[in-house]
Amino acid sequence: MVVRLYINGEDAYENFGASLGENALVSLMTPVPNKSYLENKVATQDGKQVLISEELPALMDERDVALDINIEARDVFAMLENYRGLCEVLNKGAVTLSTSFEPNKVYRLNYLSCSQMRTFFKGKAVFSIRFNEPNPANREP
Repeated sequence: MVVRLYINGEDAYENFGASLGENALVSLMTPVPNKSYLENKVATQDGKQVLISEELPALMDERDVALDINIEARDVFAMLENYRGLCEVLNKGAVTLSTSFEPNKVYRLNYLSCSQMRTFFKGKAVFSIRFNEPNPANREP
């Protein structure tokens, strides 16, 4: 199954030769953590009180996500050009990511950092990009 990656609505493979790594789709789809519950520790009681009720549902918290990205091109020079183009887009800070696997979902992410390339051979490179998703409830296209 080929999963297409779209960055800011543009096909990442056509523009940069970029595709999602082996576990990147799973990283995107991992459930978002909840915010902490309201808690109270009283010195005169064992343990703590935790307020959980249907009136106060748990809300989603922000999350960080790391995505493995593959870049490929006909040779090293074209691959480096693709890499520089992708870095230009990322360095603007905020990006939207979507995939062909989830066509009705858009991830609004802020670029945090990029790891050193793990693989750099001929026209191929593999590296990891870290993002922060400040509001996981905002994924409508």
